[in-house]
Amino acid sequence: MHSMLKLGIITTIADAADSIDAFIYYHRQIGFERFYIFIDDNDQDTFNRIKGYPFVQVFLRDEKLHSLWDRYTDNLEQRKLPLIDKEVMVRQELNFYCGFTLAKQESIDWVLHLDIDELFYPNDNNVLDYFAKLQLNDIRAVTYLNYESISTQIDSKNIYESSSYFKVNYLKYKYWFYNKQQKDFLQSNSWIKEKFFLYYQNGKSSVNTYGKKITFYDVHSIAGDGARKMGGHDDPIILHYPCARLSDFIKKYQRLGNFADVWMGFPRAGDYIGTLHLEARDFICDKSNPDYEAFYRTHFLLNQDRIDQLCQLNLAKLITFPGDVLKKFS
Repeated sequence: MHSMLKLGIITTIADAADSIDAFIYYHRQIGFERFYIFIDDNDQDTFNRIKGYPFVQVFLRDEKLHSLWDRYTDNLEQRKLPLIDKEVMVRQELNFYCGFTLAKQESIDWVLHLDIDELFYPNDNNVLDYFAKLQLNDIRAVTYLNYESISTQIDSKNIYESSSYFKVNYLKYKYWFYNKQQKDFLQSNSWIKEKFFLYYQNGKSSVNTYGKKITFYDVHSIAGDGARKMGGHDDPIILHYPCARLSDFIKKYQRLGNFADVWMGFPRAGDYIGTLHLEARDFICDKSNPDYEAFYRTHFLLNQDRIDQLCQLNLAKLITFPGDVLKKFS
């Protein structure tokens, strides 16, 4: 059913030198064969690590890439044009259009939009069978739920080995669908909030390349020919590893710097993300307190007792699949 099906990944990366090989290996193992990688921080070590892969097209953020972007700036909302050099999310959009065009030229059937701190978890689905079934059912795009990793340690070999525990995503149609027991627990424990994800809770998308038009709503939501399917808990899941290690936390916020409180007129912290993103920015920008580890332990790490409580209520779950796949990675 899927003998000719080809899958690709488009990703914009930064601070990726010690995780990009594992990212590529993992996704190759589960069925993706082509990668379009845009190195947003121009890290030469990352470029050197992956430029020899025959199944990777890799781009630095240079004049050549800027000239490619020029072909797609008409696709951007006008208010985004002045933000190209300021906001990575605008560059991700342009990079996606570039990667999508290349994928189409190379007869890739489906492309998935991911970040370096994300893995596509098949969730008991065979990946090639899954995408073949989407095609048979004339589904043009899918936006998947994301589960957020729970940091349990300060350091690990790569970000995907930082933890095997993930917070379960109950966001649907802009509302959280917790049962009464879950809601009571979240509201009655000071160490967890009702919106208990530290970062985004609105997924990532895949889209096929044979439609007439893609609509890039934002880095999370892409439609094909004006339509998309919303993934559920039985579909593949995006495993998100934000600030999975202390070093990733420090590098991320040093690189982002003193970014604005708002994005496209909307607060960066609000309905779908807590205030940690802004608190971390302020902490890193304030050079008077260098105790990064203390901040990280307080705001990111959970001990096993608290993780067990979340798992008992199905607010979190143990997912060992990525670790099993990466056991053979060296």
